[in-house]
Formats: sequence, C-alpha cells, structure tokens
Amino acid sequence: EPKKYAAVKVAYTKTNARVSNLIAALSIFCQVMVDIMTSILAILGAIPLGAISSTGSIAASIFNSLSSLSNDTVQIKATYPLFDKVSAGVSKKLPSAEKTPAPVFHYALRVVDLSYTIGGKKIFSHLNLTFARGGKYAIIGRSGVGKSTLLKILDGQITNYTGHVYIDNKDLRTMSMAELTKVSQYVDQNVYLFNDSVANNTSLWESQLRSKHRLQEAFSKAKVDFVKFPDQIIQENGQNLSGGQKQRLALARFFYAPKPIAFVDEGTSALDAKTARLVTEEFLKDPDMTLIEVSHHLDHELRGAYDQVIDLGA
Repeated sequence: EPKKYAAVKVAYTKTNARVSNLIAALSIFCQVMVDIMTSILAILGAIPLGAISSTGSIAASIFNSLSSLSNDTVQIKATYPLFDKVSAGVSKKLPSAEKTPAPVFHYALRVVDLSYTIGGKKIFSHLNLTFARGGKYAIIGRSGVGKSTLLKILDGQITNYTGHVYIDNKDLRTMSMAELTKVSQYVDQNVYLFNDSVANNTSLWESQLRSKHRLQEAFSKAKVDFVKFPDQIIQENGQNLSGGQKQRLALARFFYAPKPIAFVDEGTSALDAKTARLVTEEFLKDPDMTLIEVSHHLDHELRGAYDQVIDLGA
C-alpha cells in the first residue's frame, strides 16, 4: 500500500507540474501577443502610447488569474473520488442508522484480549480493561507506548485490531460512526476551526440546539475568556488565535453538547497549569460522564480524583 500510494503521488506531482508549466507558458505567450498587438495599434495611431502599459498590466492580471483558476480546478476535480467514497459509505450506513434506535450507554466500555500491531511493531498484546459508566480514567505512560492509539481504538477510529471492544454488550466494530458519535466524542489536542463565528464553531451550526445560555455555559466550563461576543469571527483554522485559545474552543465544543463518553487526548496540553486544572475539574465533577483521558503530565493534585490511573508503560 505505501509503495502504491507513493507511485500515485509521484505520478500526480509530475502531471500537475506539466499542466502548471503548460498553463504558465500559454499565459506568457498570450501576454506577449497582447503587448505586440497593442504596440502595433499604438504605432498606427489607433490608441495612445500610454495604453501599452495599461493593457499589459490588465492582461497580466487576467491571465495570471486564469492560470491560478486552472490549477485550482485540477485540484478540486482530484477530490471528487474522495467525495464519492464518503457518499457511498454514508448511503450504506444511513438506512441502518435510521432504523436502529440511538445507542444507550448503561454499564461499561470493555476492552477484551486486545492486540494491535503497526509497521511490524507490537503496540498491545492481549490487553484487557474495563471503563465503568460514570468512571474517571487517566491513561499515562512514556511517549510511543500507545496511549493515543488506544484512545482512537476506543473511539472507533482504528478498527484493524484483534480482540474486541464492547460498549455494554455491543461490539464496537458492528456500530456505524453515526451511532458512535451519539455515545462518545473525541477531544483532540489539535482542533480545526472554520472561518466563521465563534458560536458556529462551538455549536457546529446546530441551530436547533443553539442558545445564548448553552454557549455561555460551554464557554464557562472551557474557560473561554477571550470572546467578546458570540458572532466574533475566527479566521481559517484559527489563525487569529493562540494555541491555548484554539484548544479551549475545542473543549467548548464538547461542553456545548456533551456525550456520555469523553475521550480527551491531551486536551489541555496548551493551557497553563491553573486553567488546565480548572477545565479537568469540570470533567471530573460530572457524575454521569465517563472520562477517559490521555495525559503525558497528569496533575498530581487531581490524581486522587480518578477512579483508575492506567500506566501502559508499566
């Protein structure tokens, strides 16, 4: 698979380079022809001499824009197969999701005889864990031991493992992503933010749920103290925000519409120690929420508040 991907990537890059060079050459040729024609007309007295520079500038703007548009068109068309794949996957899962009632989490999330290998390296071998409903769990261990990998398995992002993961008595791999997202939410340390309002970035455009009170509650729990008004605009991917501000908005997304299970992968890593502790306490004090958190630097003051601290490196 990696070799096949590399070959396709190289072929695409070569083709894209050829197309870009061809478009650039045509652009230069057309601009030169416009300059020649304008010069001839100026010599014949049909247009003033000053029109030569003006026409050249306009032609450059037009043909450069067309060149950029052509490249963008090629890239957009290259994404069509991805949308086709997503549409096919959605069309297969939607009917069953509509007929199946929303999953309910009553008892426990269980890891049974889990083994996982990547690139020939064994990450887990016959791992068994139980996360009781409403429990608070911290997963720790040295870098590379598989903390985030385990969290992604529990969240359904990774499925090519052996063994089983059960939500109550239902195998995770028999559940659609639509079902899983009704039960759990993954809070990553890296969040993508849209060029839109703070309110829409937090509620993800779910206007039927949106309310000023709900937003303020989410901001309060995530310690979002930098928003002056909900319609404040965020630049693409939060370019006008710091890492800590982006992370707090990711946490606000969760608190806006919390799920029974919270998978938090270094969700407070960009926050100062005091703010990180306050946000973590919001997770810990909710008796109905099942918290499964990955941490490289677990707060020693809060360690006793967890039901279990799981050291994967032990």
